[in-house]
Amino acid sequence: MKEKGWTRDKTPYLVFCCKKCHQYSYVKISQKTKKCLRCGSVHQVSSIMSNGDIVKGMTNALELVKKKQGEFKRNPQFEVDDSFKINIEQESGVKKQKSPDQIGPRRKITFVGKEENYSLRFKQMLLELAKMYKSFPKYLIEMMADNYSIPKQEIPQLLRIMTSQGFLKYSKNQHHYFLSN
Repeated sequence: MKEKGWTRDKTPYLVFCCKKCHQYSYVKISQKTKKCLRCGSVHQVSSIMSNGDIVKGMTNALELVKKKQGEFKRNPQFEVDDSFKINIEQESGVKKQKSPDQIGPRRKITFVGKEENYSLRFKQMLLELAKMYKSFPKYLIEMMADNYSIPKQEIPQLLRIMTSQGFLKYSKNQHHYFLSN
């Protein structure tokens, strides 16, 4: 009589990056298609075999996805660039300039020597969001605005301006924004 117990999963899984939103995912090699959980695009497993890594077992696949997604978060595309200086107001009222790598949490970032017009950066951010998603919720706009150094208090005004200009539309039934054509 055989003992019942846990056996290690040795099924081959493919860990791949979505071509549209760059989210990492895994799929059994025996499947024909895989739908991206983030953007909804459908990938043919046979066409993405050369673009991914094959691992044995779901646990190993999940660990590899987490590792690769962690590398994606450190992508320089999502980090603040060094093209500006940062003003930090101290208690004495004297402003001291620091480089971005010296900044700690909860510091106010302002662009020095540049016009404080956020609408151009906001439009660029919306175009970037539209490349990744067909429609997007407000919280995603707020998250991306932080990467583009747009203050949170400016977002409602920028949303009103972009919707009044017809650049951006709001779907009330889905509570999502999308770019108008």
